[in-house]
Amino acid sequence: MTEMASCGRRRFLRQGARLATAGALPVLALPARASLRGERDLVLVHTHTRERIDLVYAVDERYLPDALQRLNRFLRDHYSGSIGRIDPLLFEQLHRVQQALGNPRGYEVISG
Repeated sequence: MTEMASCGRRRFLRQGARLATAGALPVLALPARASLRGERDLVLVHTHTRERIDLVYAVDERYLPDALQRLNRFLRDHYSGSIGRIDPLLFEQLHRVQQALGNPRGYEVISG
């Protein structure tokens, strides 16, 4: 591949990445707290443990502590059993993408 063709390809890939990111931003942008209405849920399937979780983690502006705890446990280190605390804003982003894609099957979790 010539230097000129290589440079053109890199430019094309950078532009494509920028456009893809710009297109995804409205989906990934978090709504204002005042606009959060109704239940927000997630569906996750863990490929290693074969566990599945389908739960409501928030209602309106309020996170449900038991649901967040269950999500944290679900996303634990499946080797050591160590449980971390996942930022609820990640769940918000996952929920928005899940809704935008219309994917009722949810996400496959490979690593928490």
